[in-house]
Amino acid sequence: MDFPHAAMWFLTNVATPLLAPIALLPLATLHSRYRGRIGALVYRSVKDGQLFWTVIAMCTAAMYEAGRHLNVLLGKGLASTSDATIALTSIGWHSVFMLLSSVFVLLGALEADEHQRNSGRRRVNSRDEHFARRNVFLITSIGAAAVTAVTFTATHFWAE
Repeated sequence: MDFPHAAMWFLTNVATPLLAPIALLPLATLHSRYRGRIGALVYRSVKDGQLFWTVIAMCTAAMYEAGRHLNVLLGKGLASTSDATIALTSIGWHSVFMLLSSVFVLLGALEADEHQRNSGRRRVNSRDEHFARRNVFLITSIGAAAVTAVTFTATHFWAE
């Protein structure tokens, strides 16, 4: 695969889903109410683990690519090769990662709902605990997105 084709694939399938929603947030500064608040807007857009939705989509695409390659191998009678093992490993890895990401989406939604329902009744200590839990979703979703971006890209170029 040549570099322009590979770069365009990466831009379309990895960079755009991860970065486009965040990259558009500076447009909010066109309205005077949001000037100087870009950091807060970026944080708000990913604080409850919203990047896990992108992780789920990239895992699905990686499983498709590995499955497509495995189908080609089976058609050639190469089901017992190391390539078939790699394909099955990729499908299994991305399936588990997709399941875990789905659980984190659920937990992030429950945490956000709890925060909204209890926002007026929180003590100072529980507010600090809430932000610590929220940061876990943020950091975990960013890490999961980075790992999935790498494994999806590796699966694509291996299966190509």
